[in-house]
Amino acid sequence: MDTIGVNLIDLEKESKARAFLTKAFFAVCLLTLGSFYIIGMINMTPSRGWLAAIFGVAFAALGLLIGFLIHRNADKITNRKLIILSAVAAVMLVFLQVMTIYYLSVEPSWDFGGVFVSAREYVERGRIITHEHYFERFSNNTGILAIEIVFFKLLNLLGIPVQYYHGSFLNILFIDAAVLFMLLFVRKVWGNARALMFLIIAFCFTPYILYAPIYYTDSISMIFISLPLYLFACALKCGKTWQKIVLLVSISLLLSMGTKTKGTVAILLVALLIYIIFNFDIKKIIASILLLVIPFLGFSLTFDYAIEAKGIIKKENIEQIKFPPEYWLYMGLNTETSGGFNQSDFDEIYAAESYSERQEIARAGISERLSDFGFAGILGHIADKAAYTYRDGTYFISVMLSRQPLKDLRLLQIFRMDGQNSFIYYAWADAYHAVILALLITGMILGLRKRGFDITAMLYTALFGLALFLMIWETRSRYIFNYTPIMLALAGNSILEIFEFIKTKIKGARNDESDLHSAQQFPD
Repeated sequence: MDTIGVNLIDLEKESKARAFLTKAFFAVCLLTLGSFYIIGMINMTPSRGWLAAIFGVAFAALGLLIGFLIHRNADKITNRKLIILSAVAAVMLVFLQVMTIYYLSVEPSWDFGGVFVSAREYVERGRIITHEHYFERFSNNTGILAIEIVFFKLLNLLGIPVQYYHGSFLNILFIDAAVLFMLLFVRKVWGNARALMFLIIAFCFTPYILYAPIYYTDSISMIFISLPLYLFACALKCGKTWQKIVLLVSISLLLSMGTKTKGTVAILLVALLIYIIFNFDIKKIIASILLLVIPFLGFSLTFDYAIEAKGIIKKENIEQIKFPPEYWLYMGLNTETSGGFNQSDFDEIYAAESYSERQEIARAGISERLSDFGFAGILGHIADKAAYTYRDGTYFISVMLSRQPLKDLRLLQIFRMDGQNSFIYYAWADAYHAVILALLITGMILGLRKRGFDITAMLYTALFGLALFLMIWETRSRYIFNYTPIMLALAGNSILEIFEFIKTKIKGARNDESDLHSAQQFPD
């Protein structure tokens, strides 16, 4: 056999291997990630179940109808029409977000308030004032502190005194830019039809509106998910080597800054690397990994050095003050709060006098809790964490809007956890969230037909990694908020994939019928 024939056989074997691995991946996703989503859906609060069921059926029916119309008229969705619709949606979204800031803002408190006060104080007086060296204890918030400091300094240069609501407008910019770049990503990867589907789903996603007054890591970090994805899609499609290098380095730097803002952003880097390994040859794999990993690590080290140089964190204090990573693992095993924040765990670690002592207490606690669980107990605890993480369609925003509200309008109490008619919004948000999760599960089922590790698989990899991380770390529903652009994009893709699947089946049935008819007319 000649060389060409051998190469073709090798390529065929490689293709079959990748197809098998892709199907295996979607099967694992369906069993684990799908299970987490189902647990979340069935654990939504029963007291508003009937109303959520009504909303859910309505959302699903409307979504499928819109999807059918878009699928049927996909060729008519031109760039011009998509731009016009996007512009109209953007204007309406900004208006609703500004109204939310005006009517639903709260007094800055908890970590969100601490970061705001520190950033404003640093810009105006050149110092950080927080309770007992906050940023030395929780250095994971230095990223958002740096972002706010830069923004507030720009306001200072313009002669604008820093006010609380200024951060809210920065938040709007970051949220809407994240939606825009995800729209551009979907358009570049899947086309205008799916981009329009994503635009509709994102516009109707109320947390993007209600998060406007709460500018913390959950929403600010969204841009570091969407923008790197869009640049990655650009890198895949551009032809010049130098452009690819610039784009990959830019992606690496954005992901590094995003990780400093919210640690879970690093999961996207892993998903990108897995995609590269599955789809590139060995030379491109090595080059791409170096271009993504080295700038990522370099920026991270430079950022830490800059934070210390500016006096925000004093290295000599860290040994006495900083909380070890084991603290969040320890809290993640707490059964009282289903792996969420627990005051008793915090107080226990806080009372220790050194980093090593905190580490020792946390490690001993982890061992004790794992021993008490046993294998069945661990599975049960993971199920509890999955329910706690994925059952809340408000993504914790109703709780945050209830903390020291600046206005008390009865009509808008519907959006606050303690509001008189909050059950209406909870039912609405839970129903929308349940439909999104159901569409993600549908996408995983349809993904079993895939023959290669494509962009869809890469996005599911990111969600899979996030879910696994939260099952061992401290968890909360707001911790998945920065990944909602990916969730909504996949949900919109799933709707159109359903109609593609139906179309393929109908076409296949017609071809079979035609073949049978031909065979009857012209027998052998």
